Amino acid sequence: MTVIQSYWVYAYSPIHVGAGQGTGFVDLPIVREKVTGWPYLPGTSIKGVLRDEWERKYRQKGSEQDGLREVERVFGTQERAGIATFTDARLVCLPVASMFGTYAYVTCPLILQRLVRDLALTGVEIPAWSRTVETHLALVSNSSKLAFKFPSNPEPSLYLLDFCLKSENCDVTTAIGRRLAEILFDDEDWRHTFVDRFVVVSDQLFQFFSEHGTQVDAHIRMGDNGTVAQGALWYEESLPPESVLVGLVSVDDPRREDESDAASPFRGRVVTQIGGNATTGCGQSLLIFGPERAVD
Repeated sequence: MTVIQSYWVYAYSPIHVGAGQGTGFVDLPIVREKVTGWPYLPGTSIKGVLRDEWERKYRQKGSEQDGLREVERVFGTQERAGIATFTDARLVCLPVASMFGTYAYVTCPLILQRLVRDLALTGVEIPAWSRTVETHLALVSNSSKLAFKFPSNPEPSLYLLDFCLKSENCDVTTAIGRRLAEILFDDEDWRHTFVDRFVVVSDQLFQFFSEHGTQVDAHIRMGDNGTVAQGALWYEESLPPESVLVGLVSVDDPRREDESDAASPFRGRVVTQIGGNATTGCGQSLLIFGPERAVD
């Protein structure tokens, strides 16, 4: 019997899962989807992080030998595959600086349409999105803190990075924001914060934000004389804190014979570290596992 469920990643600190040497001014870029160019987190990275967590847990319990067998059964070995399969975690919301409200959780119609399609496999329902968003427009929740009315312009405006957009309240945006907030946060105040800063922009504008709205940090290596070593300056790209991504995990357990006996070993919420630069606090993230659905 196979069960399938969603897993969500909420970034507490910058996440760097690198794509190797860059060809532009960013020396160490992050991985991106080939077709869309949007950042993502490889499923292999998530699977490796969870495997390490499981091994550490069993060592702390003093049941390393029995635990190792369970780890190998779930995650596999070099000789055979495990029962768990992880898809890549794809972008849902990208935090973008806002003149009002500090920052916004930005998404676009294409991302929402993919999200509805993927979550339907797990039995989780998200309000469907069918509206086209013009490039000059930003659809916000009914309680949005992002828009502002200037005396010279009676229409509310929203500023994201260098873009001034016409702001419009949207019931569907509000409904989607509330549903996502229920999944991501246990705290009621943070649910309101998310909905207040949730915004849907056009696919074209989101493309720009995904390319130019990520975090890029300069790094140096000190030489023996206390100054920067020759050629030891590089720029590294990361997914910014507050980013939201989602993927799917399926567990095909032959020991479970029917739907009533089907269960996933992945449940609840786990704070973990994803990607590089762990010693500098990067990659701190919350993993959230959604409800599971048994499939034939």
